[in-house]
Amino acid sequence: MPRLELTRSAEDKKLYVLPGVGELRVGRWPSRSVEATAGGRTYRFAPRGSTGRVPTATDAFGTEVGHQNGSWSIVWRSTTWDLRPAAEGAVAYYALARPGDEQELARLVLALWGKRPVPVVFDDSARLDPGLLLFAMFVMRLTTDGMNRSPGGGEGPVGV
Repeated sequence: MPRLELTRSAEDKKLYVLPGVGELRVGRWPSRSVEATAGGRTYRFAPRGSTGRVPTATDAFGTEVGHQNGSWSIVWRSTTWDLRPAAEGAVAYYALARPGDEQELARLVLALWGKRPVPVVFDDSARLDPGLLLFAMFVMRLTTDGMNRSPGGGEGPVGV
């Protein structure tokens, strides 16, 4: 599986690039929204819902195309995907997979975005929608942010 790194642009501190996949531009503080560009499409990722903590993705027309569905899954274009601790048991890594399937299609690091690159490993043959991959990274970012904000931390993508 190829390994890529999400890196912050040297020219624009709000822009993060995942080579060959897309870009993520963080919104102004205190907003936690992100504008994503992948595969020629533009998305807006933002926390929503009654608690303002449910990661949601909308396309350029404002139509919802993705959201976190419970603790360990996300829905992208009507397909549910599992987001679970990686098979190796590394606490900081989460795998993106189809429900009930052991094959990891991508492995994401539970980390805040900043100066340090964030590694991403994915199955090239799976032909993942680049928007899905960027949205899963956004969910991981909100999860990390939520864990840092709450007393005592948390346990992965639960309640972001």
